[in-house]
Amino acid sequence: MDVDENFAKESPNGIVGSELVYEHVHLTPEGNYLLARAMFRQIADKLPAETRQAPALQDGRVASNVLSQAECE
Repeated sequence: MDVDENFAKESPNGIVGSELVYEHVHLTPEGNYLLARAMFRQIADKLPAETRQAPALQDGRVASNVLSQAECE
């Protein structure tokens, strides 16, 4: 998983900044959420078909209705 690419997509002008990281290496709460969400989507797409019947999954791919950052917190 390309974390920099994922973060750039969620950052203003594609430049990762203090909204996602501080001190150049530590993730902010939003950065942690975006990383976990991206990892979840990749892992969920690889689950066996019978597991994909979970509410957050549909048609063998992760649905857009994964938990929000507020729900995760």
